[in-house]
Amino acid sequence: MVALVVEQLEEGRADGRGAEREPLGRCTLRGEIADSKCHLGAMNPGRRKVHRACAMNCIAGGIPPVLLVDREDGGTDVALLVGPSGEVVNDAVLPLVGLPVEVTGELWREDGLLILSADPAAIRRLD
Repeated sequence: MVALVVEQLEEGRADGRGAEREPLGRCTLRGEIADSKCHLGAMNPGRRKVHRACAMNCIAGGIPPVLLVDREDGGTDVALLVGPSGEVVNDAVLPLVGLPVEVTGELWREDGLLILSADPAAIRRLD
């Protein structure tokens, strides 16, 4: 599924239409960086410190990182994490995986997927 999402983002939608991008603006989000594969279903739990080593291995191996943001209603928002120009940030975020962080960047929705574009050097670890 992750490969399909990345492919659709790079090439437009699979049905031939261009991806619809809805800008949501600049924001600061607090959450946790996790790997998209495990969090979206391959492992339970797919987050927090108990999953940190696994998530680091997945992200180091090329699985896209996501920012998990807990909502007040108990749900979780998931945003694909990319660099300022949409580039892969896997290696740059490895030291922060599985830890509480604050990320400031541009947020948008593309065909239902939240994407957060941020400078990895500006991601701040929360204690």
